Amino acid sequence: AELRRRFGIEAGRPLIACIARLMPDKGVDLLIEAARHVLARSPDAAFLIAGDGPDREALSERCSDLSLQSAIRFLGVREDAGDLIAASDCVAIPSREEGQSYVAVEAMARGVPWVGARVGGLVEMARGGQTGVLVEPESPHDLAAGILSILEGGPQLIEMLGRARGFALTDLSRDTMIANTVEIYESVLGRHRH
Repeated sequence: AELRRRFGIEAGRPLIACIARLMPDKGVDLLIEAARHVLARSPDAAFLIAGDGPDREALSERCSDLSLQSAIRFLGVREDAGDLIAASDCVAIPSREEGQSYVAVEAMARGVPWVGARVGGLVEMARGGQTGVLVEPESPHDLAAGILSILEGGPQLIEMLGRARGFALTDLSRDTMIANTVEIYESVLGRHRH
């Protein structure tokens, strides 16, 4: 609530967050294109983009070209990315390439739905749509549809959030990751001893 107040985004106004380095592989340009489709159906939606990078100026110009400056705000590098995620209704991860996404883990742990492109580690993290919404890569239209499906909610969204939070807090916890890594090392070392 405090973060929303700071940015003048009223309670109840749909808030979509994107936390990414502003470079081509993170696909923020796709999110800007998707925003047009989202705003056509949800005109009061707000987009906050946290991060910086070499594409910031070009992305900002594209927002101006599309007259989206009132809906999309660039925040630069933030120390409070977790708070931004928690204040959001949806986290967008439009990456063209992605490993194990810290942003997706943080969203799931905080009970915030996320939508991402069907690439790299995001595929595993979404667990077949059980813990996140996957859309076709390079498709602003599909990205917008994914965002809108989250904003429009429903009982299946509540179920997904429960599964996602459990997945993040158990399977993706530090203790589980360490235990899995140790298990792999032990199995490899055990094979070489025989």
